[in-house]
Amino acid sequence: MTNIGIGDKERESLGRILNVLLADEFVLYTKTRRFHWNVVGSDFSELHKFFEGQYEALNEVVDDVAERARALDVISAGSLSEFLELTRLEEDAGKHRDAPGMLAALLADHEAVIRTLRKDLETADKLTADPDVLSRRNAPTANGLSGDGLRAVARDPWVPIFGAWIRSPSRREAGATVRSPPSATARRRRD
Repeated sequence: MTNIGIGDKERESLGRILNVLLADEFVLYTKTRRFHWNVVGSDFSELHKFFEGQYEALNEVVDDVAERARALDVISAGSLSEFLELTRLEEDAGKHRDAPGMLAALLADHEAVIRTLRKDLETADKLTADPDVLSRRNAPTANGLSGDGLRAVARDPWVPIFGAWIRSPSRREAGATVRSPPSATARRRRD
């Protein structure tokens, strides 16, 4: 058993929060992969690369969240049935979207994860007695929701990019391009 200064009940509650977040991130990762494989149209090349950059970043986030659960001595969810049972996102199975629909769906999911993560962080604060625990960099201990890994989850750089694509269908004529934000690893190295 891990002794990190919080009780078993609180540790298990934090592990549950992390496993639900893990499920959300995995469903979002899978949806992004599917869109990468199935995007068509005049923006195919650019969106294909964009989705690839995004699912690569989400892959890192999935790994970070699972490892944070393990740092709390909680078994990380790891099966498709577990992810589908735990996720707060819609799987979107069988829906075939055009490129703007794909972007809108991913934007909605990213925004949903950010909203629920904010609530999860508030809950984690209540479960731990240390009010400074969330401000510690790279701290996979205490409430398990602190450090760079969760800053990567918040993915503030993604939201404006999706919004720009959706709001500006003629961005190619305006000379705008879409670039994926740096990966979580690159952001950590830069910080």
